[in-house]
Amino acid sequence: MANKVPVSLLSHHPINRSIYSLSSIDALMSSIDEMGLLQPLVIDQNNHVISGNRRLKAIQNLGWKSVSVEQLSVHDDEVVPLIVSYNHQRVKTNKEVLQEYQAMEKAIGAGQGRRNDLLNPTCATSGTSSRNPRTRDVIAEK
Repeated sequence: MANKVPVSLLSHHPINRSIYSLSSIDALMSSIDEMGLLQPLVIDQNNHVISGNRRLKAIQNLGWKSVSVEQLSVHDDEVVPLIVSYNHQRVKTNKEVLQEYQAMEKAIGAGQGRRNDLLNPTCATSGTSSRNPRTRDVIAEK
């Protein structure tokens, strides 16, 4: 359910800012000015934008006072996968794809104490077990 909130209360999520750039804002501004906002922003309980950071920048530039939002209660360990999922369809630069991977790797991790070297092949994870997939395989799938 969408609610209206003052634009001044909203901010870009710091993790989103570290992964994605705010590109093509002028074209988006023109579209929003002509058609309106077709989809509400998605925010967390701290008024950080999870999905719609480019739209937020565009409406700020257009001088909007309030905007429709959908608010989610998001736990800290859900933030990175949620931001990446919302940006799944986005056309990304190579740098943004790498930054997504690095953020997801931090969020998912290899698992504390999990041996991931090849010094002793009998201890190293092969990645073929369905119970213990490699971190990079999990990230790539997401």
